[in-house]
Amino acid sequence: MKNKNKKFITEPMSFLFSDNLLSGGEKAPSDIILLEDKDKSLRLSLSQNLPNGYLVWQDLIENSVGEFSLEDNYPEAEDYLEDIDEEYSDLQKEKTLIYRKSRMKKTNTEYDDFYFEVLDEVYYQLKMLSIQRYMLGYQKKSLLEKMFEI
Repeated sequence: MKNKNKKFITEPMSFLFSDNLLSGGEKAPSDIILLEDKDKSLRLSLSQNLPNGYLVWQDLIENSVGEFSLEDNYPEAEDYLEDIDEEYSDLQKEKTLIYRKSRMKKTNTEYDDFYFEVLDEVYYQLKMLSIQRYMLGYQKKSLLEKMFEI
């Protein structure tokens, strides 16, 4: 394995442990339209029949991942991230248990519900960015990098 900058590569996945996860960025780039209506954004993110001017989000992500996912060193990149992946999994088990208890007690918040509704997708996207960084280094024009900047 070449000399890799572990901190740079794992930065996206490390963000999964941050209190700032899903807190929103400072300011979106001018070519990005932020949807602040949670219901609309969730509905559009899952739809294949979008209004003019919108693109299917999952297709964009998969096209980005497709640029590197079939490379020979993809399994090597996954192995490189195994420790942080396991650490995240342990943390999420704990958080999920707390969330389930709060739902049973009806003390969960709207943010809690949103967090757990989108968490798997956020995890996947941040992991794919870490894998992309491992395999290709920093890709300024990458959709995954642009999302992480926000």
